[in-house]
Amino acid sequence: MKSSILIALCVLGSVLCQAASKPNVVIILADDMGYSDIGCYGSEIATPSLDSLAKNGVRFTQFYNAARCCPTRAELLTGLFAHQACIGLMATCVDVSKAAYPKEFKGENIKPLEGVSLMPAFLGENLQRSAPLAWEHHGNSALRDGKWKIVTEFRANQPTKWELYDMDADRTELRDIAAAQPEKLKELVGKWQAWADRVGVQPWPLKRPGK
Repeated sequence: MKSSILIALCVLGSVLCQAASKPNVVIILADDMGYSDIGCYGSEIATPSLDSLAKNGVRFTQFYNAARCCPTRAELLTGLFAHQACIGLMATCVDVSKAAYPKEFKGENIKPLEGVSLMPAFLGENLQRSAPLAWEHHGNSALRDGKWKIVTEFRANQPTKWELYDMDADRTELRDIAAAQPEKLKELVGKWQAWADRVGVQPWPLKRPGK
């Protein structure tokens, strides 16, 4: 009996030791930072606390990334790479899973889904989109409506200048025909502005309190 209890205690102790030996991981997320912005990687800015963590931890020596704009939260919670975390593919995911897109979350209304499912393309059918496709990032904006595309690049302290392209005739966007098609340009800019107002696009640069 005593030997059985001793064996049980040894096994239990081993299990507890294994449980206690699991690594503790702390993720520190910093937005808009390059690898050289920390002192231990050569920055001229002193970061002693982070340098201490690096000295007593693990440092990466090679970094690989690509331009993207997506919530880091989706990656951290799912363990997926950004391009695998369903960012920008919601309409397709809803269609494939036969799910219903939610209308509210915690009492707050969710804006209607504006994306188009890619399922027809997967099935070898033509992909149709009747509504214009608009986007904006840091003041750089564009809208595609059928064969027409308008685009503008953010320039500080300069008025917004929209360019207009006929994508059927000029797929590489080399011939800006905004001056020759002022009415079409005005129509498309109006559509972009309506979209921006609907989804809450903020003016750039953002005006922060006290600035």
